[in-house]
Amino acid sequence: MITRTAHPNAPGTRTFPIDAVRLAAGASFVAALLMLVSIAGADPARAEPTFKQRLVGTWIFVSSVNTRKDGTIYDRWGASPKGVLMFDANGRYSQIIIRSEPSLFGGKTIFSFGTYVVDDASATLITEIEGGSLSKLEGTKQRRKIKLLTADELNYVNLDGMGGSVIDAVWKRAPAHQPHSATLYAPLR
Repeated sequence: MITRTAHPNAPGTRTFPIDAVRLAAGASFVAALLMLVSIAGADPARAEPTFKQRLVGTWIFVSSVNTRKDGTIYDRWGASPKGVLMFDANGRYSQIIIRSEPSLFGGKTIFSFGTYVVDDASATLITEIEGGSLSKLEGTKQRRKIKLLTADELNYVNLDGMGGSVIDAVWKRAPAHQPHSATLYAPLR
C-alpha cells in the first residue's frame, strides 16, 4: 500500500493511506455535484415552456374540417388553401386564410388580428378580434381548444365557429426564412 506522509522531521507526523484520501475527496465531489443538480432542477428558468411560449412564431395553414350543428362535415377552404397565423411574444396575433378555388358561397379570404392569451390549465387559446374581414366579429373572443402542440405542428378545435360550427384546424410551423441571394437583385442604373 502506498502511503502519504508529511516531511519525516515534522512534529506529530501522521500517515494516511492514499485510498482513504481519494475516498474522502470523491465523496465530497459527489455530494457537491448532487447539490448542484438539485439546485439546477429547481430552477424556474428551466421549467417546461408554457403553451404561449411554444405558440410564438409563424404557422402555415394545412387544413381544417368544419362540423355543422347537424353533424354534416365540410371543407370550407378546398384542396389547396394558403394561410398564415402569427403569434408574437407580447400577446398579439394575425391570421389570414385564402381559398385557392372559386367559391359559390362564402368568402375566398378571411383574416383577423388582435390579442391572445392562453389558459395553460385547460389548454385553451383565446383570441380577441380587434379587426378583420368579418366586421361582426370585431370585439368578440374565440376559444380554441389545443389538441396538439409540438415544435412543428399546431392542432386546435375552434369552439366558437360561425353559425355554431366546430372547426378542427391544423397548422405547421413555418421554416426559418432564408434570405434571397444578393445576386438575384440587379443594381438600379
